[in-house]
Amino acid sequence: MGYNAIGRLAVGLLFLALISGSYAAL
Repeated sequence: MGYNAIGRLAVGLLFLALISGSYAAL
């Protein structure tokens, strides 16, 4: 664990926000 897990979590949340944002745009 450590930085790698935190980085992966941050990227996952960012990707999720991007997808939900594009769905909201539709």
